Amino acid sequence: MKVRLEDISTTGFGIASFPACRPEIAVRIRIPGLQILNANVIWKEGDAVGCEFTQPLHVAVFDHIVKQAEG
Repeated sequence: MKVRLEDISTTGFGIASFPACRPEIAVRIRIPGLQILNANVIWKEGDAVGCEFTQPLHVAVFDHIVKQAEG
């Protein structure tokens, strides 16, 4: 399923609408041009969720994501 990531950082991200998700489950996301990234849902408020990467992103990977979003 496609979702829109918000407030991405090297340690995690938010998803504005992911109603079927619940805290403490594992999620896997694929950002174009990158390998699959693993994260855990750490909070849920309404349909929004916050996730923490199982391993923080390397700064170069984070910069790549930011450049893709700007383009």
